[in-house]
Amino acid sequence: MKPRTLRSHLTWIIAIIALIPIVLLGSIQVVQIYQLSQEYTRNQLDSMKRMADAVETYVFYHRTAVETIAADIASTPDRDPRRITSLLQSVNGHFAGFTTLYATDREGRTIAYHSKAQQGLIHADFHDRDYFQQVAATRSPTISPVFLSQEKPAKPLITIAVPILYTSGHFAGSVIGTLDVSQVVKLVTQYDYGPSAYPVVLDNRGKAIYHPDASIRTVIRDLSDEEVVKAARENGQGLGTFYSGIRKQDELVAYHVIPDLDWIVWVSKSTSAVNAAFFKSLESSSLLIVLTLLVTLGIGAFLAKRHAELEQRVDRLKNDLISLASHEFKTPITSIKGSVETLLRRDAQWDEEFKRELLEGVHEDIGRIQELIDEWLDISKIESGVLHVSLEPLRVRPIVEEAWRRLPKAQQEAAVFEANIPPHLPLIHGDKNRLEQVLVNLYTNALRYNQQQPHIRVTATCDERFVHIRVEDNGIGIADDHLDKIFDRFYRVDVTASRLTGGTGLGLAISKGIMEAHRGRIAVESKEGTGSAFTLSVPLYSLHDGDNDEETQNFDRG
Repeated sequence: MKPRTLRSHLTWIIAIIALIPIVLLGSIQVVQIYQLSQEYTRNQLDSMKRMADAVETYVFYHRTAVETIAADIASTPDRDPRRITSLLQSVNGHFAGFTTLYATDREGRTIAYHSKAQQGLIHADFHDRDYFQQVAATRSPTISPVFLSQEKPAKPLITIAVPILYTSGHFAGSVIGTLDVSQVVKLVTQYDYGPSAYPVVLDNRGKAIYHPDASIRTVIRDLSDEEVVKAARENGQGLGTFYSGIRKQDELVAYHVIPDLDWIVWVSKSTSAVNAAFFKSLESSSLLIVLTLLVTLGIGAFLAKRHAELEQRVDRLKNDLISLASHEFKTPITSIKGSVETLLRRDAQWDEEFKRELLEGVHEDIGRIQELIDEWLDISKIESGVLHVSLEPLRVRPIVEEAWRRLPKAQQEAAVFEANIPPHLPLIHGDKNRLEQVLVNLYTNALRYNQQQPHIRVTATCDERFVHIRVEDNGIGIADDHLDKIFDRFYRVDVTASRLTGGTGLGLAISKGIMEAHRGRIAVESKEGTGSAFTLSVPLYSLHDGDNDEETQNFDRG
């Protein structure tokens, strides 16, 4: 088969494989948009009902207050205007929605009042008002349609009129409360109805108590000819699509008639806005499919063309990784093999001191192999989020010094080690072995990447939360463009140098994971050619930590 034919087949296979999940995802997205549309409908109904309950409750509380005044006047023979005025004043002070409260006689003349406005009407005559005539005729409470106040700026008002009835049923007058429905507007507008949606409240005659168009509110426009109003009067409650004569568009409307008030409330949103998300999703999904197909065809062709080159690059990377790992294991294994072969020779007799020297070397090399294995296991635990630390109260100086003693004696003797740890430094909360592991790694790097006599200086300070252990060296330093990458696993500043000096590129990544498991951190400062300084920030130990110590704690990186 010719290479061009192979590339062509590979391109189409990639395109088909990519197209299948795109079509599936597009279909799922369409279904999800439809479900969201249904959910919006439910939310619109819920918002409408919540709004209706708030409006009804607000008016109900104020009507109850007026009924209480009427009952109190009817039950007391004393009709002293001063007592009634005091009663009106008390109620008016407790209900912010009232502007004025009146008490009238059976003829509709005012006998007492209390007003929050500048003046009241002590001699007002309500006998010709519709709501007074209705109260006198029906002997039951009534609520007037909305009207505008005379003051400026004008406020939308309603009146709540309640009859004063003696126990015999005799009509003795009325209590009339003028209620500012601006509070209703605040109740209605406090809810989030979603993008492009708006609420409307109409009184029992179809006049607008609230509508988002200010021009309608300022003149209290009659909206009883709207399609949704007719449907509400007929059905009481429902959801449907209606043409808005105000906004000249079709709208999805959830409506409800408040029974006790005969007011209509609804939440409306243009059908174009409701369907916009659905059609936009279809459009974007179709465009995504076409673009993805074209891009995939291009990528497939490019991948097919570069297939051989990529394979070569992958082989080089694989060989580099294998070379790095094999180099780290080869040196101690070769040393062990040579020592064992020497000891197994039958043609030579070795004295005990020489045998011991060889066995110590074997032991040291086995330890190096074990360290390499432990590093791979540690980085695996860190990546999977299951690195364990056993926390306890610790002193800093013993950890710093013990970590130095864990290095081979030859390395200790070849370097200058200086530990300036304050004697009264607070206790830290940490895992002794793990913290020593981090310090050993820092010491080893300071010795390994050094072109002069190594000088390591360890200091410690503390603040309110951490003890900061600073390890400074006089090594070759790290360039600025490498500083933010040296804690990445397998990252090495210089691969060639790493092969000469040893190292897997895991030490600093493991150190970072150990510090994060302690809820601490590790930071680095360095200048190329002059040395580096690593700072370990370990949390302080406090008394309550002792109550929560566990033998091991799980470190979850998520």
